[in-house]
Amino acid sequence: MLNKIFLGLFAIAAVFSGFFEFYGLSWLRSIGDPRAAYEGFQYFYGLGFHFHWAATAILLVIANVILWSSRRSWAMWLTFAYFAVFLIVHYFWVGAAGFEFRRSIAADAGQYYFSVLFGVVFVILGAAIVYLDQYLVLRLNDRMYPRDVPAVEVSGENVSEEER
Repeated sequence: MLNKIFLGLFAIAAVFSGFFEFYGLSWLRSIGDPRAAYEGFQYFYGLGFHFHWAATAILLVIANVILWSSRRSWAMWLTFAYFAVFLIVHYFWVGAAGFEFRRSIAADAGQYYFSVLFGVVFVILGAAIVYLDQYLVLRLNDRMYPRDVPAVEVSGENVSEEER
């Protein structure tokens, strides 16, 4: 049941993240005032960014529950894939389009490479967090619910490995 809840929320998060990225990008193709178009882009670009982080946090919590109950980490890595794909789209594609649009309407466009650097750092940091989270959840699960240690026969007696 948790798997179906996770996959349903994953699909909803992917659709909404895709919508926010697409709709923010569509503001740059507006035929109205360029400054108003850029403000609309900034609004949906920021809204998509915040939704993406919130959806990743919710998916990661449910993935932790799935990992705890089934000892399978597929949900955690699927959450990381969602995180990485939408951050790459957000920073490298939509952010680049916004930067080019801003540069075409204003001389004070700023530096774009900081945005790309943040995207790369966030993806690497996300992978490290998922790996560390998986490690900690499995270690805590092993401590709370130790697995049966098979008995080893030593000199005619059944002695577990811990007693040796």
